[in-house]
Amino acid sequence: MSPAAKREYLEGIRPRYQRAGKKEKGLILDEFCKVCGYDRKYAIRLIKRTTKLKRKRAGLRKVYGREVALVVKEIWLATEQMCSKRLKAALPIWLPYYEHERGVLPRLTREKVLHLSAPTIDRLLHPVRAKLTGKGLCGTKPGTLLRNQIPIRTEHWGITQPGYLEADTVAHCGSSMAGNFIWSLTFTDILSGWTENRAIWNKGAEGVLRQVQELEETLAFPILGFDCDNGSEFLNYLVSRNVNPGDRLPALAEIGDDMGVSVGKLREQLAVARGMGVVSARPRLGIQRESFNFAEAVLPAILFSLATGEASFHHYSRLRQAIEISFWDEAVVLLTPEDKAQLGQLVTEAWAKLRGEPIHIPNGEHRQLHLTIFSRLDNPFVQGLLIAYWDAYDASELTRFMRYRYWVEVWNYHERIVEALCANDFECGRRLLLEHFSLLPTEPA
Repeated sequence: MSPAAKREYLEGIRPRYQRAGKKEKGLILDEFCKVCGYDRKYAIRLIKRTTKLKRKRAGLRKVYGREVALVVKEIWLATEQMCSKRLKAALPIWLPYYEHERGVLPRLTREKVLHLSAPTIDRLLHPVRAKLTGKGLCGTKPGTLLRNQIPIRTEHWGITQPGYLEADTVAHCGSSMAGNFIWSLTFTDILSGWTENRAIWNKGAEGVLRQVQELEETLAFPILGFDCDNGSEFLNYLVSRNVNPGDRLPALAEIGDDMGVSVGKLREQLAVARGMGVVSARPRLGIQRESFNFAEAVLPAILFSLATGEASFHHYSRLRQAIEISFWDEAVVLLTPEDKAQLGQLVTEAWAKLRGEPIHIPNGEHRQLHLTIFSRLDNPFVQGLLIAYWDAYDASELTRFMRYRYWVEVWNYHERIVEALCANDFECGRRLLLEHFSLLPTEPA
């Protein structure tokens, strides 16, 4: 149940609770806790709460007024809207020119401008940025999650000699990215700022490679490092250095020196690796290699496609059914007597929930039964896709409002499947598995 639905349900039962007697209030609380999954004490506090408490805004009083914001805004626009961390470093350089054009600032205002922090600059510029929404077209699409987590570096990453280049492309496409057009390929030396530009028709690999080779022949100094977008150096480091699950990695600066890559780029690649579940990063523990889990890598994409409607749960359900049928024969022969006993216990627990007072839906037993059948497969991709399926199954809430009879039919099939497995009648179990797939709805109720 979504938070909004829980709030709506709470507002619906609150008048009924206030009018009820002691015994009826207990029944209403039982219902509220069961539906929303709340602890009883917490539920009582929620249902008795009538008004929201207004908290006094925390923090210090506003220090920087309109006059400071105006100075920052004009310098920011003059510097072509650079980011706050670079703008902080540029303010002492640009301020004398601003005063030459606009007049000398009051001493207090000038001191405030020079003492601004990067987050304060962001807050002062927020109203201006909200109005200036027009941007040029972009040929690459960096994720906002990565962009917000990657600190901007204003120094040279410890580089002390020319030869380490940053490369990027600019589209000369007018108002549309459609069709064929010229791209600028720009190379900048990190230490000296030496810049070379080349033109390519479209952004094909052959044209880019030809220009890089030409640059290498004509450049005044040898190329020692070449840094461009979408690298995979961090993942290559994990493979080439035989970093095993549980091993702690050195600092990013050390990895960057080893691989010849900037720390800023490694931070971006680290965020990607964390999203894949390959590594974890915790305060005081550093970066640690984690065991490969295909479910963690694929689940965000599955949930996103379901949420946006670009794919339906029906498509993924068909894939899961094909996987279970295809690997059935291989998986069931690997089951141990302990596994079969666990399957029988899951069936018993499920029936206890369905026949109990009050009735509970055995969602956890449903998931665990199917995963246990395929748990002995030595195939992390099959395991990952099945685990991700059950996570998506829970998120889709397809069976949330199904009738009681549906669950009885499902667990009748599960009981017969487990009986067939315990009797080593694997073909009968496979036939029952196929039949029970037809019970699953493919669209939300």
